[in-house]
Amino acid sequence: SETSETLTELMHHMTSYGAAGIKITSSADLTRDTNRMRVCRAAIPDGPPFIIDLYGTVENAASTLPEARKWEDFNMLWLEDPFEFDDYPNLMELADGLPYRVGVGDEHTGLRHFQRLIEQGHISVLRLDATAAGGVRGFIEAAKMAAAHNVPVSTHVYHFLHTQLAAAVPNVKYVEYMLPESNAESIHLLMNAALNWDNGRL
Repeated sequence: SETSETLTELMHHMTSYGAAGIKITSSADLTRDTNRMRVCRAAIPDGPPFIIDLYGTVENAASTLPEARKWEDFNMLWLEDPFEFDDYPNLMELADGLPYRVGVGDEHTGLRHFQRLIEQGHISVLRLDATAAGGVRGFIEAAKMAAAHNVPVSTHVYHFLHTQLAAAVPNVKYVEYMLPESNAESIHLLMNAALNWDNGRL
């Protein structure tokens, strides 16, 4: 039921948070995604940059790059999770072929995986989820490794947990926040109070 009008309304609502970026979920059709992001950027021409999550739906870098390069016009923060779990060659080709960042890692675990994402996949944003990365200690160790490569960290969902880690780990630059009404996650149902927003920060 998505329309230009509903996308425009959603962009205005999300911009009201003052966040560092707005994530757009892919439709699994890159050409359609280009049109969707064009509508979104037209709705908020001076709004925050976009992140697009491809959910591992594209086959290879060669088929992705022609459309993904067009997205530079929409002020991109990064492109997220383009390929299957450990497709390092395609990840490297995509990352090297784009003028903006690629972020991966929220379903990975173990420092060796994170090291390969950075060194072999050439990603420029490490996505971390403490519930997958080995708990608090695993998260901190992976973030330290990313810092040694000058790679910033973005967290994955569970903002009640990850906001605390972001306060303790210097290179955690972005905390992912799912609007409660989206029902994308349910952690807010377990809490007595929400975390407040203040000038784009939790």
